Amino acid sequence: MSTTPLFVDSTSIRVAQITSWINGLSTENREPDTDRKITLLQKLAHHPRFLNSLHFQRLSCQITSVVSDDHNTNKKKKVVDLDRVQNEIVFLEKPCDVRLDLPVDKKENNPERYHGNSNRHFKEEVTVEDWFRAEYQNSEIWDGKIRFVNQLDFATSGINVLAVTKKMGSVFQQEFQERRTIKIYEALVHGWVDLGDGEHRIIDVPICDDGLNFARKTCTINDPGAQSATTHVNVIQHGFLSSEAFVTEKEQKIPVTFVRVRILTGRRHQIRVHLHHLNHPIVGDGTYAKVGEKDMIPYRMFLHAASLELPSFGITVISPSHFGKEMIIKES
Repeated sequence: MSTTPLFVDSTSIRVAQITSWINGLSTENREPDTDRKITLLQKLAHHPRFLNSLHFQRLSCQITSVVSDDHNTNKKKKVVDLDRVQNEIVFLEKPCDVRLDLPVDKKENNPERYHGNSNRHFKEEVTVEDWFRAEYQNSEIWDGKIRFVNQLDFATSGINVLAVTKKMGSVFQQEFQERRTIKIYEALVHGWVDLGDGEHRIIDVPICDDGLNFARKTCTINDPGAQSATTHVNVIQHGFLSSEAFVTEKEQKIPVTFVRVRILTGRRHQIRVHLHHLNHPIVGDGTYAKVGEKDMIPYRMFLHAASLELPSFGITVISPSHFGKEMIIKES
């Protein structure tokens, strides 16, 4: 399937996105550092890594088996076949700073919302839904409904799964709901995590709403409404953030750790909250960064969904982050 002209000039879309951020700062109640933020965003408009980051790439999957164990009967049963997986499930590498879809006013229930600009942050904005519709608008098996099998935050890049048909959507969503998937993320975090290369740590702390800011979550052991959450953190490398990774007025030597994270649960903001709880927030995460860390502006939040396994189907999808290129390795 060909890519529509909507996605050809990714650079101009990124520039328009930055312009919308600047306009948002200009119209809000001005804070003491507003002018500085605007200056840094203007520099971001010339940052090649950000300008070239708007790519929707279809990923291939490795299938070693299409037979799964039925744990209830201890029998083998065929769940899906290879052709159906390839034709009815889409594994997409989502770019950073891209929304999955546009907000829907359920009262209006307007099916044409994606053709207008009223719900877009800026008129040139593109979403994962836009990409999918452009790719499948002439498909004979697609019924016009968008089915996200998994969810990624606006700032997070990496493996995003969509279903073309209702049947396959239900089959794959069940795997996520029943936690039969293996989800691996890669991230750059502030500071040097006190673990050796290859060592890991388990964070098993419940998560609940912040209470003060609806956009934030927090870790707690006292809130009865908190949800259980388990995260495994593996250290890959220690080092310093490369100067090409951020936009500031002067050079900064910022210690960072390249980590690989596996989540056993799928709570909203789970990785971001747990790494913040570890006192190592993700580089570029303005929601959970400490005050001093907000003084530097990376060109993105460095969190990427890098690997997905569905053992029931023998499916593996790989999408490496290449975050190692964003850092200078610490000498032993």
